[in-house]
Amino acid sequence: MPIKDINEFITLASIVEKETAVASERTRVAGVFVNRLNKRMRLQSDPTIIYGIVGGKGSLGRSLTRADIDQPTPYNTYTIPALPPGPIANPGRASLEAVANPSRTNDLYFVADGTGGHVFAETYEQHLRNVARWRDFQRGQKDKAPPDAVPPASVQQVQPRTQAPSNTPTFGPDTKTKEERAAEQRRKEEKAAEQKKKAEKAAEIKKKRAEKKAEAEKKKAEAEAKKQAPKQGEQKQDEPKQ
Repeated sequence: MPIKDINEFITLASIVEKETAVASERTRVAGVFVNRLNKRMRLQSDPTIIYGIVGGKGSLGRSLTRADIDQPTPYNTYTIPALPPGPIANPGRASLEAVANPSRTNDLYFVADGTGGHVFAETYEQHLRNVARWRDFQRGQKDKAPPDAVPPASVQQVQPRTQAPSNTPTFGPDTKTKEERAAEQRRKEEKAAEQKKKAEKAAEIKKKRAEKKAEAEKKKAEAEAKKQAPKQGEQKQDEPKQ
């Protein structure tokens, strides 16, 4: 366990408490944070951003912005490399037990699933697919709402989680871990290799077509030459002798 003392234990439990209200997934959320700490990855937890801004005095009252994410505070786990200096909430028993006995998985990311819970991922590639599904769900919800519908104030103030620790690709390189940057680089290299392969295939097809056309023209010229050959012979025989 990457927990040094009781203060860090309670601090991590407080983050788990704020991250999910679904009791059945608290051990798994705790497992994600433990895995990230073991890998020296930033926790990237949204509730720590909010606590760093308001100091525990109420809610933020609005959605998080990129400026909020980038704003350094002692509690912002997007900008600090480890746990905050203290708890961000009063953790319940379930959260304390979750940190004491976290799920043993390889999960490193999670994102909202649209039902109040989260979907988890071991790799950044899997996480990006989960984020894409969450965004599709959000678009679907917007399409179903009447044009003049106004959501309740509580809904307006609460932005569904799509980041931390499951940060989305819209965040800049400064919020990406080494593993995430490596995954992004691999995707770029794979895309470049695929484009190169397509270009080579297109060039090969073009070359074969040109060769086929040249061969057809050659055969046509040979056929024309054969047709002309007998005529020239006949003309030669008909010429008067001198």
